[in-house]
Amino acid sequence: MTVDNPLADSAPSEQEDENLVVRARAGDRKALEDLIERHQAWIYNIALRMLFHPQDARGCNAGDSHQGSDTLVVL
Repeated sequence: MTVDNPLADSAPSEQEDENLVVRARAGDRKALEDLIERHQAWIYNIALRMLFHPQDARGCNAGDSHQGSDTLVVL
């Protein structure tokens, strides 16, 4: 798992993420997978720093697609 810095110049644009969110909310599973994959390492890194236990951090980052789509509804 590589940790991409979302603040780096080479990071995906906010517009790219917004497009993926719109497509995922419309039922495009590939867009949801791409969105989760794009941010999964960064989320794990933050969870690990907060929880101090790799197993707990992995649990926070276990991107169940149903849970992910529920989250997108909130976004």
